[in-house]
Parts: sequence; C-alpha cells; structure tokens
Amino acid sequence: MHPDMLAVSSFCVKCIILERGLQVRSAYPCQITPCEGGELVVSFPDVPGALTSGYSRAEALEAAAEALSVMLAGLVEDRKAIPVPSPALDGQEIVAVDPLTAAKLEQYSAMRD
Repeated sequence: MHPDMLAVSSFCVKCIILERGLQVRSAYPCQITPCEGGELVVSFPDVPGALTSGYSRAEALEAAAEALSVMLAGLVEDRKAIPVPSPALDGQEIVAVDPLTAAKLEQYSAMRD
C-alpha cells in the first residue's frame, strides 16, 4: 500500500471512530527508533510482538501497518482479546490497519464483549 494511502486509511478510520463514538482497536501508537545503519525500528507498546523496520520513515510505517495487522490477526486466531490502544505519547505516531481488517477486529471485539 502506498504511504499516502496509509494516511488516508488512518484518517478515515479515525473519522468513523469519532462519528460513531467507538472504542477502536485498529489504530495504535507506535514508537519509531533509529538504529545503526540507518534502519528505523517500529514497535507497538500495546501490541507486544508487532515489531518491524524500514530504511525510510514511509517504508517503516508501511511495514508497521502490515506487522500490526498480522499480530492482531494472530490474537483473533488464538481467540485472545484485542488490546485497547493507549493514547499516543509525544514522539509516537498512530498506525491503523486497513479498513477491512479494522471492521473485522471491531466485530470480533464486539462478539467478545
């Protein structure tokens, strides 16, 4: 997915959340940490195990959305609860899964609640 589409997807998901007053479990804060060699490592404090990297900010964020989707899908497959995202701290960015995955996560979470 093109990095601009990630921003649009994140924006659309946030609009739906605000409009419906939902507690969304598909957009999470991430920490981007520069490492030696220019690599940027992305981690999600609320979703341990969702870890990825890239050599540009756009590449790292694109990989982050995929890593987040895979990790959350694994929680669904294992029939575990989807963690509620914490508020983003200074220096963190919000990464959202694609809209279809977001809808599936909301449905799964609603069935568990």
